[in-house]
Amino acid sequence: MLVVLLLPSLAVAQQAAVSLVIDRPIIALGGKASVRLVIQNAGNVSGSPRFPRTDGFALAGGGSSSSFSMERGSVSQSVTFLYELTGRTVGDWELGPAEVTLGGKTVLSNTMQIKVIKSAPRSDGAAAATPPAGAQHYASAKVSDNRPYVGESLTWTLEVGSTSQIRKPGITALPDFGNLSSEPGIDPQWETETVIRDGRRVEVWRAGLPLFALEPGATQVAPAKVVLPEVLRGSGMFARVRDVPLDTSSVQVNVRPLPEGRPSSFSGAVGQFRLRATLGGATVATGETVTLTLQLDGVGALRAPEIHVALPDSVKVYDEEPDVQVALVGDEVHSRAIFRKALVPLAPGRVLIPPIAFSFFNPDKGQYEDARSQPLALTVTGAAVAEPAVARSEGIAHSKEQVEILASDILPLRTGERLLGDARLRLASPVVLGLLIVPLLGLGGLLGLRARRQHAHTDRGQRAARGKEA
Repeated sequence: MLVVLLLPSLAVAQQAAVSLVIDRPIIALGGKASVRLVIQNAGNVSGSPRFPRTDGFALAGGGSSSSFSMERGSVSQSVTFLYELTGRTVGDWELGPAEVTLGGKTVLSNTMQIKVIKSAPRSDGAAAATPPAGAQHYASAKVSDNRPYVGESLTWTLEVGSTSQIRKPGITALPDFGNLSSEPGIDPQWETETVIRDGRRVEVWRAGLPLFALEPGATQVAPAKVVLPEVLRGSGMFARVRDVPLDTSSVQVNVRPLPEGRPSSFSGAVGQFRLRATLGGATVATGETVTLTLQLDGVGALRAPEIHVALPDSVKVYDEEPDVQVALVGDEVHSRAIFRKALVPLAPGRVLIPPIAFSFFNPDKGQYEDARSQPLALTVTGAAVAEPAVARSEGIAHSKEQVEILASDILPLRTGERLLGDARLRLASPVVLGLLIVPLLGLGGLLGLRARRQHAHTDRGQRAARGKEA
């Protein structure tokens, strides 16, 4: 009984955390994304989460699930709410914070940036292979641009069609893309439609995959191998299905080199981009931190983008790794990179942040351009910090935090049990073991005493007592 009462107390002892997760932060107008609201160490969740604002998109609930786990002696319970997000208005929108009631108190989640864009029509690109006349099944491949620049993104499209009843095709193996590279983290996305060709009804499936041109020169995308499930008869799980193997033709691509005259700040981005800068606050005290956020958006691939900020020596700058998001919409690759920099002013006064530039090559115009942010100003209060050399900040990515001036160099930060210990109750700790074992020992003693008394009143017990007395 004690164990049953103790376990819930262990779960409640841990602090609840509410977090939003979205699988596609960049979606087309009318497109959909999956959203999860995860409540870690969930205690008493009252009602459903609330989203006060849903500007620019629609949010529909898709159910919930819960789980209970024990790790390293720590008991935790989590609840996950599922939602489907649909883009309604073109623009940049914010999802969250979601409001969750836990034990009578309202807990807020993080926020997510959502970008809804207008989908461009698919490009004809290089000509796809023409299906044989009267063919029942076919598979073809093409690219959106067979003359890209080095560093430019393009889309490889696989099309599979049949006049029979078919199901979603499968790609046995992706082809060898030659001197082109697929974008990491993006899988082929299938879509389907029914068309009329030569008076026949054709069911068509298409899958797009963004590619990235690595080096100049002629290259080739090798044929892809596809398996097409054809329904012979029946329906549902009882249908008889035959797998039809298909091969596409190869696609020729000629990658153009970038022209001369590239700026010194050019890091290889090819496309069309814009840059926006924001500060976490207009005023900050010396020795504290304020977050400078740079958001880079555009059409094109962003691989290892770099942005430099020129600030006076009286302001220390600490960078986070940029958060890069990529989405394929139609034939276009849309990218977003978010840079967060912790600024730690060491002297009072007014700090001016000049316009920040990001250089890229515009393939439509065939020239190098700069995306520039607006200038910003920061007011610093307090007394100057005497020759500080290191600032340590935790959580600089999301809010203004206290910064501690430490020593002469940046030291590795150690957190967790080795340095801070762990305030949570653990089943393996002496306190918990004592609470569990002592009552059990007492209960065992009482049961043993009761058993001895019952044994003493039996014939066998009385004979044993007389023998002991003799």
